[in-house]
Amino acid sequence: MLEWLSSKLPVVLASLLMLSSMFAYFAQQYSDTQFYELREVVTNLANFIDEFIDLPWDITFKVSSQQDADFIIPSGIHGRPYHIHLRRDSVIAELDHSTVVGHWSGNLHFWRWNGLSLDLETLTMKDDECSSLSLTSGQSFSLTIVTVKVDYEEVSLAFALLD
Repeated sequence: MLEWLSSKLPVVLASLLMLSSMFAYFAQQYSDTQFYELREVVTNLANFIDEFIDLPWDITFKVSSQQDADFIIPSGIHGRPYHIHLRRDSVIAELDHSTVVGHWSGNLHFWRWNGLSLDLETLTMKDDECSSLSLTSGQSFSLTIVTVKVDYEEVSLAFALLD
């Protein structure tokens, strides 16, 4: 019996080694596709915001995973939600141990404008108080361009706000 067991042990060990190698290979492939999909979401969103900020008129776009949105982002990657952090000039998306950053030219603001004229000091204070917007991939947010009087001069400001 001992001879039979010792003759089968190398085969069992080789099988376990092969299974663990296959598992590691497929786990790495899964992680890589997850990263590439996350990078594609960030790149597309950053490009959309970059083009949006340059629009010369007042307008609002809805960004969501719903079909009625003006810009659709996936509600999840591989069925799992990811986190989005919008900053003044960048977006950061995170899923598990993957983090991807995208940039645009121009600035986003994350506070609600009340329709009144502003001075530069108030604008800076509001930007300091609300410096980012964080959400989960299933949440919707709006991008809005509004013409605002800042120090008696009309300026277009781009806002990102949760719906």
